[in-house]
Amino acid sequence: MKWTVIILLFFSTLGIQASEKSFSGKSNKVFLEAGGYGGYWSVGYERSIYKFKYGKVNVRGGVSSRNIYDFQQRFNPDFIFPFTLTSQFGVRNHFIEIGANRTITSLNFFSSQDHKVKRMLSYSSGVYAGYQYESIKKPISLRVFYSPTTDFYSILNHWGGIAVGYAF
Repeated sequence: MKWTVIILLFFSTLGIQASEKSFSGKSNKVFLEAGGYGGYWSVGYERSIYKFKYGKVNVRGGVSSRNIYDFQQRFNPDFIFPFTLTSQFGVRNHFIEIGANRTITSLNFFSSQDHKVKRMLSYSSGVYAGYQYESIKKPISLRVFYSPTTDFYSILNHWGGIAVGYAF
């Protein structure tokens, strides 16, 4: 059912006709995201790499941390690095987004074998669907999205989120 909705939204945006410019013209964006691939929060950068009549293609990268201290209360942060490739389709300042994601996660854990803190590196992938509003007069954007991801390529997690960005 959800894939049907995503596919319908994708094809419905291709036929939109408008006489105005399709995008605000800003190619760079920094954003603060709540939820999504970065976990509970992330800070990121987005760059438009290709623009076409009714949209654009973007690459996005970010950084987040789940825990700042390990179990011994020493500064030893976990890191989450989400990377996303998205296509935006829309007119003027309203866009439907679809994309794919890859996340690299570096977490601390307690090793019961030698009773020390160890670091685990894991990868996850997912798809992405959302809506983005880009102001034409002000350099802000707002994004709402759904981003299911697979942890360890077997556990499906449903994430949603919101983001506020500054375009330049």
